Amino acid sequence: MNAMPAPRHCTLCGCLMQRGRALVPTLTGGVLDFPSDAAASTLTFGGPGQMVDCWKCPSCGHSIHA
Repeated sequence: MNAMPAPRHCTLCGCLMQRGRALVPTLTGGVLDFPSDAAASTLTFGGPGQMVDCWKCPSCGHSIHA
């Protein structure tokens, strides 16, 4: 893992957070919404995700992207 700042306390329950990894989804464009559209405006989650460093609360599971 890359260098991360000092641990922080969870904003939801107050417990000390621990280093972790999270999967961030990738947004992809869809089909045209209307025949007159030049580009798709509806985005969906799809494609490959990306693993990132995060802080994770061992008590409630809340996570924060590092």
